[in-house]
Amino acid sequence: MVAVNLYNQQREIRFFPNKQDLEDVIQAVLDHENEVADFIDIHFLSDKKMQEFHKKYFNDPSSTDCMSFPIDQTEEHPRVLGDIFICPKTAWDYVQNDPVLFWKEITLYIIHATLHLLGYEDSTVQKRTTMKRKEKAILSSLTRKGKLVSGILY
Repeated sequence: MVAVNLYNQQREIRFFPNKQDLEDVIQAVLDHENEVADFIDIHFLSDKKMQEFHKKYFNDPSSTDCMSFPIDQTEEHPRVLGDIFICPKTAWDYVQNDPVLFWKEITLYIIHATLHLLGYEDSTVQKRTTMKRKEKAILSSLTRKGKLVSGILY
């Protein structure tokens, strides 16, 4: 089972995600892709910090929902899959302040970013279609099992 290190470094959306749910979502992606990993870091950042990172690492100053930075591409153990950066404010704004949809959107961002860590890209229409198909299949499976990320919004 993958272990998640969680870092909430933003204050725009006051929330506390259930760490076990985060681990379950990442494990579902790994299982779907027949991959293994021991550790992954998830960082929740403010919109401003996400823009700064997006500009620094992707030469794009716009807001973005999630980014990922792979570390171990081999299956040697322990395997540190990488870092995921998520902007909760982007999710909150996108779902128009709906708490139920917020957690579903966060789940989708985690799935998307984890697929990137596993080497999937969305830089072309064909690659984007492949990623979207995988995201949809994993999200549907998690939804049926009631395993979306949950937590406290306050």
